[in-house]
Amino acid sequence: MNNIPDREARSERDAPIISLLGVEKNFGTGTAAVTDFNLLIQPGEFLTLLGPSGCGKTTTLRMIAGFEMPTAGRILLRDRDITEVPPYRRPVNTVFQDYALFPHMTVADNVGFGLSVAKISRAEIARRVTEMLALVGLSDKAARKPAALSGGQRQRVALARALIRHPEVLLLDEPLSALDAHLRQQMQDELKQLQARVGITFIMVTHDQTEALAMSDRIVVMNAGRIAQIGTPAALYDRPESPFVASFLGDTNLLPARILGRDAGGLMLACGSARLHVPPSPEIATEATECLVSVRPEQLAIATERPLFQGIVLRSIFHGSTIRAHVDIGADRPLLVDLPRAAEDLAAPGAMLSLTTEARNIRLF
Repeated sequence: MNNIPDREARSERDAPIISLLGVEKNFGTGTAAVTDFNLLIQPGEFLTLLGPSGCGKTTTLRMIAGFEMPTAGRILLRDRDITEVPPYRRPVNTVFQDYALFPHMTVADNVGFGLSVAKISRAEIARRVTEMLALVGLSDKAARKPAALSGGQRQRVALARALIRHPEVLLLDEPLSALDAHLRQQMQDELKQLQARVGITFIMVTHDQTEALAMSDRIVVMNAGRIAQIGTPAALYDRPESPFVASFLGDTNLLPARILGRDAGGLMLACGSARLHVPPSPEIATEATECLVSVRPEQLAIATERPLFQGIVLRSIFHGSTIRAHVDIGADRPLLVDLPRAAEDLAAPGAMLSLTTEARNIRLF
């Protein structure tokens, strides 16, 4: 996959802050951790590398940081080749998964540690530490030790320590994974607001689709060391280009279907007991006779007339604000549908459900 425009055509203003050009990493185990990786990251962007464990996202982050050297390819920072520049000479800082705070130091000393190593004056360190603690809302915790802080507060200390040296790029390696579900949701919003205030490019690694959707300007979905798809959260969610992206980014139904015919308006399909007429799909070759139908559970609704899918409810699962029904439509797996609580009686096991959706919600692979 190559999304690199002609460099001569780019103005200085539009030049990416980070360019990864044909980057590969092989640890000598026979399978490359990262392969043919091409990506342009824009100044001020919040970009997320998303994918399952072992897909190469953390290795990619470590190559940007300088902790790993690429086996092939180049890494540029504002068009300057930094492929072999050591980490301490890159204007890039990293917030690690475990925060890596010094337990014997106060919050203020942790935040100012990098400046003290750089021989900055005590007065300047004190000024910038005060500024950073105010930015992350920890002014009253300067004298505390990390052990006296909550998980969310320790994360803010790690962020302040990384930001105090004014990096051009901040790298975040699974920054919310150590937090409980409620605090993780709160910190998603806080981290996005902080990034907007400081205006620094953030590059985050996560395997959590909710984090990626909530926080990112763009998401790079990775699989087996390669880029599967790049786009805004809405574009990836609404227009996935592969079954992998459709199923990894949110829940979806992936049901086998047979192509019964074609006409000017699209394709006629048999999907279990359903007969569908859907718009043409560029992913489906003209000679194909089989495909996969993808439709998200929340995009299905009770049909009052002309249902697309009909079937018997096998079981229903309470999800708080919604009920997820598993519906037998005669395919090799149940159709999942999310219904409002008000429709709970209609989704009782054994009930017949008639369901519909807009044609644009159906993706074919």
